[in-house]
Amino acid sequence: MVRKTADQRRKEGLAAARRLIARDGISEASVRRVAEEAGMSTGSLRHIFPSHDDLFVAVLGECFSLQGEKIGQILNEARQGRREVFDACVEAISLVLPLTEKTLAESLSHLAILAGGGRSPALEKARRQAAEKLDYLCESIGRFSEKPEAFDAVELRLLIDGLMVRGIERGPEDLVPLLKKALVRMGIPRSNPRR
Repeated sequence: MVRKTADQRRKEGLAAARRLIARDGISEASVRRVAEEAGMSTGSLRHIFPSHDDLFVAVLGECFSLQGEKIGQILNEARQGRREVFDACVEAISLVLPLTEKTLAESLSHLAILAGGGRSPALEKARRQAAEKLDYLCESIGRFSEKPEAFDAVELRLLIDGLMVRGIERGPEDLVPLLKKALVRMGIPRSNPRR
């Protein structure tokens, strides 16, 4: 039997935690249940995540870390003219919306941790960092607006938060059309300006 590395066990533990939170709610994502879901002992999971809060901080951090890298790449390509601005903005925001099974699990995890994940300093810091990353995404999108007076980063953030909840409640079908309509209203150009 091949022994798994600590990194492999960590990834499996995080994936198991996301699945449990998405399927059964945050209250069911105990260390024991996450370990069972991941197919490892409680001791092995505790070795990687010493506390429940450490596990939730890691779940939230991993979601935003992976999304942040991809979002940065997409928006940089748009800034350099290698990608249509409007399409890039839609794609970047779509990464944080519950449009796929994976992003649905991430959205459910994010909202569950925001709403009921405890109040430890580490969790509060993780929540703040997640909020700052979403705010930064909205500010970055705003830099593309051709109508600065029509663009408000806070309004876009509220839209994203609302679309996240709507997607969880009703499914992903109308999220992208609603997002596109709002981006047009906010002055995001439908095609790149001529150079």
